[in-house]
Amino acid sequence: MRILFLPLLLMISHLASAQPEFAVLWQADHGFKPSVYRSWDDDAKFFFAVSDDKASMIDAGGKVLWKAAADKYGLKEFSAVTWFRQPNIIRLVQPETKKQPAISVFVDGNTGNELWRSDKITWVGFDDASIQESYLADLNATLVLHGQKLVLVNLST
Repeated sequence: MRILFLPLLLMISHLASAQPEFAVLWQADHGFKPSVYRSWDDDAKFFFAVSDDKASMIDAGGKVLWKAAADKYGLKEFSAVTWFRQPNIIRLVQPETKKQPAISVFVDGNTGNELWRSDKITWVGFDDASIQESYLADLNATLVLHGQKLVLVNLST
């Protein structure tokens, strides 16, 4: 038994040490810890992350497309994020305070530039629906609950 154990142990040890490591294709860093949100699109073309006060988009090659602090958009912090992946439009939300309502800033995911903002759009989607289900690609629009009303909002404006 001992005679078989030693060769078996040596063979297992050799095989374990001979396994090649996976090659790293690229590495990228958002430059902050994504504490609020991080995700990628279905085709892995974009990698998006948000902390309390920073946002960043990285492309499929590992290149940082843009980084922005909350103050670029006139916000103090990000409390919620909605990423409409198909048009690559991002909604960054500053929470409501005693002095001001919540603010939604819609951003071009390719450039990080602000498209438009609203203090009326406080929640995107509708009950029991995911963000992607509430996005209507033919219209480049999403359904929004605004008080008791259901509103269709064009994401390009």
